Amino acid sequence: MGLSSIWKLRDTQQGKSDASYLRPYFVEYLVVAGGGAGGGSPSSNMTGGGGGAGGYLSGSTTLAAGNANSIVVGAGGTITSFDRGTNGVNSSGFGLTATGGGGGGGGVGANGTAPGLSGGSGGGSAGWYTGTVAGGSGTSGQGNAGGQGGAPENGGGGGGAGGAGGNGTSNNPSTSTGGVGLQWVNGTYYAGGGGGGSYDISTAITGAAGGTGGGGAGSGSTGSAMTGGAAGSPNTGGGGGGAGAFHPGTPDRNGFAGGSGVVIVRYSGGPRGTGGSITTVDGYTYHTFTSSGTFTA
Repeated sequence: MGLSSIWKLRDTQQGKSDASYLRPYFVEYLVVAGGGAGGGSPSSNMTGGGGGAGGYLSGSTTLAAGNANSIVVGAGGTITSFDRGTNGVNSSGFGLTATGGGGGGGGVGANGTAPGLSGGSGGGSAGWYTGTVAGGSGTSGQGNAGGQGGAPENGGGGGGAGGAGGNGTSNNPSTSTGGVGLQWVNGTYYAGGGGGGSYDISTAITGAAGGTGGGGAGSGSTGSAMTGGAAGSPNTGGGGGGAGAFHPGTPDRNGFAGGSGVVIVRYSGGPRGTGGSITTVDGYTYHTFTSSGTFTA
């Protein structure tokens, strides 16, 4: 029996009128790791750096019908008291691994000991009143470095997939914004860095903005209380915002958690594969994984 006859037989058995669903087909994919958490503040002398975005990888391949692909979606980094933020968790699929974003620098001691952590994109370093600290490095092909914390007390922005985190300055708001993410073929941005935290002992100051692509804003202050700040957006790989420093005598302040990662597959036409949340938009079918699973072509 020829191949075309086999297709026709299987079509008849499964109620299909078009044997094309049996043939290999072209898919595009996006793999984004979890974003790093922003750093915390132990005192009025230090602000937290923004968390780095999760690593961003995209590409395309041709899959045979029935081909099974294991998908892993990484969680965002978590906050640990007033300390550094933790790194995000790796995501993987189609033989690729996206590296979790680096945690933002935070309350770990004196100047020079609070850099952001390296990751898919690097975390911003803590802001210290006497000097500056380097941000964490990004992973080549996945993201960019975190920004440098500045004096006085503005944490660096976390790196994003499309750009480095901003350096801390004395401007209000600080220029330590999170690095911008990248736009995938669905028109949405992913993997933006978290904004750095800001503080001024006598003046209301706004925390730095997160990067486009799910990055959370850093928190600011009114001189005696903290304002604003946000976690990275879920399923974007965005970094969490860094904490602003508290006024002396007030409690320690935590940074903000990183956003979880995501894996997306799309192909032209109606649904053919299985796995994830399936939608059809403008002639394309999307399989979106917000948790780990299997994509079967």
